[in-house]
Amino acid sequence: MFSIVFEHSFPYDKFFSGIIYFYAGKKHPVMVFNNYEFMAHKTGFQASKHGNSTSWRCKREPARCKARLVTSGGTMKIMNSLHSHPPTFTGEIGKLKPIRVKIVQKVN
Repeated sequence: MFSIVFEHSFPYDKFFSGIIYFYAGKKHPVMVFNNYEFMAHKTGFQASKHGNSTSWRCKREPARCKARLVTSGGTMKIMNSLHSHPPTFTGEIGKLKPIRVKIVQKVN
């Protein structure tokens, strides 16, 4: 059961359950969501708007691709879902560690 809720949840947010995957990168873990790879950008209280959390940015083109996620406990908030490129993950999803999370996405 997940009890983490972001401070800034608004009535127009969409909540659903999903699975994110992890694998060991060269220096840090890599998260896979919707066949896109994300690397940890800021952890702990560095991402202070979201409490004790981790900010993730797209692994392929972090300077140009604006896709961003924030995880905290059993919740993942999609900050920006737009990628500037096709999906990057080409491995076998079955070999990765799955984690079920509550996903929060702003409805436009």
